[in-house]
Amino acid sequence: MGGREEVFRVSRRDFLKIASAASLAALFSRLDLSEEVLAFRFIEPIVPGINPLEQYPNRGWEDVYREIYNPDYSFIFTCAPNCTFVCLLRASAKGGYVIYVDPSYGYGKASDIYGNRASPRWDPMTCATGDALPRRIYSPRRVKGAYVREGFSEWYKAGFPRDPVTGAPPERYFRGRGRERFIRVSWD
Repeated sequence: MGGREEVFRVSRRDFLKIASAASLAALFSRLDLSEEVLAFRFIEPIVPGINPLEQYPNRGWEDVYREIYNPDYSFIFTCAPNCTFVCLLRASAKGGYVIYVDPSYGYGKASDIYGNRASPRWDPMTCATGDALPRRIYSPRRVKGAYVREGFSEWYKAGFPRDPVTGAPPERYFRGRGRERFIRVSWD
């Protein structure tokens, strides 16, 4: 008999299919599949002819959610110059804070200073940058004041001196770029 024996191999996926089918067959063989069981006789029917929305006991919780997302006012803005698409967005604010940002659906009404109108085909347009603006604005990691690099501040205090021949600023004010600390200055 020098022939090779065939080994029956079953993949994991096929084994799981066969095992689940066998367990379901064993389960259904023990169940009484009479008409009452199939009709779920253990579930009581509701009273026919009622409107559940009229009979609902307490719907005050819906007003809480409506009040949370009902803005005090809204305004139109663009997130330019941070974005090249310049989406026309509507920010909704409550209590002085922006709570969400939506597309404005106002592209057909928008125009530039020369009177050129945008095409309404861009509506509704918004991007992740514009949608994330409220998180960026109110983040605890946001910049909370005017800061400049220490070398730039020294260059400012020296009167912005430049080389008379090349017009380049002195190297000592820009040598520490990327390594020196930022100092807080007034907005003026």
